[in-house]
Amino acid sequence: ILIYCVDKKGRPVLGKPRPGPETAHFIEHEAYKDIALVIPALRELHYVTRYDNPQ
Repeated sequence: ILIYCVDKKGRPVLGKPRPGPETAHFIEHEAYKDIALVIPALRELHYVTRYDNPQ
């Protein structure tokens, strides 16, 4: 997900991507496929860290 994010100045959050055709291919054709897998894990992490009430 962070591969698509930019900061307030428009710079990539993860820094400049590695140069080369493999990186360009990954960003254009494959990186988005991981988003559906990562979202549930992020939700769970956010829920536990924000709303969990340890007793």
